[in-house]
Amino acid sequence: MEILFLYQHFELENDFDSDRSFYTCKKLIEAGYKVTVITGNLHYKTSKQRYPTKSLKPIEREYEGIKIYYIYSPENIQKSYFRRVTNYIFFYWFSKRLRKKIKRADIVYAISPPLTTARLGLYMSKRLKAKFVMEVSDAWPDVLIEMGFLKNPLLKYLLRKVALKCYNEASTIIALTRGIQKNIQNKIPEKKENVFLVTNGVNPDLFTLDNEAKLEIEGLKKKFNTENKFVCFYFGAHSLNNALFTIIETARLLKSEPGILFILLGGGDKKDQLQQMAKEYRLENILFLPPVPRNKSPIWLQLADIFLLPYLKGTFFRMNLPNKFFDYLASGKPIILAGEGETAEIISKSDSGKIVKAEDFKAMANAILKFKFMPPNERIKMGENGRKYVFEHFSRSKLTKKLIHVLSQAENDRKEIL
Repeated sequence: MEILFLYQHFELENDFDSDRSFYTCKKLIEAGYKVTVITGNLHYKTSKQRYPTKSLKPIEREYEGIKIYYIYSPENIQKSYFRRVTNYIFFYWFSKRLRKKIKRADIVYAISPPLTTARLGLYMSKRLKAKFVMEVSDAWPDVLIEMGFLKNPLLKYLLRKVALKCYNEASTIIALTRGIQKNIQNKIPEKKENVFLVTNGVNPDLFTLDNEAKLEIEGLKKKFNTENKFVCFYFGAHSLNNALFTIIETARLLKSEPGILFILLGGGDKKDQLQQMAKEYRLENILFLPPVPRNKSPIWLQLADIFLLPYLKGTFFRMNLPNKFFDYLASGKPIILAGEGETAEIISKSDSGKIVKAEDFKAMANAILKFKFMPPNERIKMGENGRKYVFEHFSRSKLTKKLIHVLSQAENDRKEIL
């Protein structure tokens, strides 16, 4: 069986963002699929081209049995929304031009957002007479409207129409959270049985640290002088929906508290603004670090005493289950969540942290102080609880087996039709 995988930000294990899709493709190959990927020629976290070029022609590569087409992408897309939208359009149109090179596929698997990739998947599936499978990691345009990014009534109407058409045309929809699953099922109630839940998860092997990794951790602790500090760590994108202003305000409240250090590791369109806030507040208790390769992130995460996970207020943020949350759990350190919903449910079930209200930096500051003065063995126990829980319930190998089973059902349906 052949699968065409469409994802604008397909990252390998040594890149800067989540390698979930790469892991999935490797397992698909092991299961007997032939996999072709179309993706953008851009590192999402750094906004730089993966393979520097001025040519508009796609770049062909093969990696561990996966054939990959890298589509031209303009750099520095995070500087403006216009650049981002332009990048979406570039990916859509230049990917369509590959229709002559890609002769066949049994399944076209498209990851949204953006919706342009879902629409591309629908187009390619019709052309190739393949099953259209759509993975939804964020409910666009609903979240854009909730956050105030999308206000134009005509655009709202058009994007909702595109999303609904893709939902109706898809033979199978993969939702990354229960909230997203219910959101889609409510829109296509007559086809709700086609919407399956397959969440993010972790690869336990990645978080099994050998002696060499432990030496690297000790070196990082010395380099950044964290050995005698209580480190509050954030890892991931620095964008609006990550609500990192909550951490900055928390650091301001605790700037006279000795021994507390905030580390924010990652990149994003709001990083400059966050650094400017910290500068204006004259915060000496916060350290901004650039993104690190995915396969090195478990080492850097060991700098933490606790992890911070702030959300924005709002109904749609209750359905968040980001990759970094599972990485936090796998790293075996307690979590302070400023938010509610599915993430909070997992923290409560696993007894792996504390939960405060979204955007409540005073409550976050109080929670940090409680953890700081908590007996170390209690913190260690909470971290171990989370690590054990995520390995048991959110192992990538188990989740990928579920996904492959769903895809095999879609393929069998296609054979019956043919």
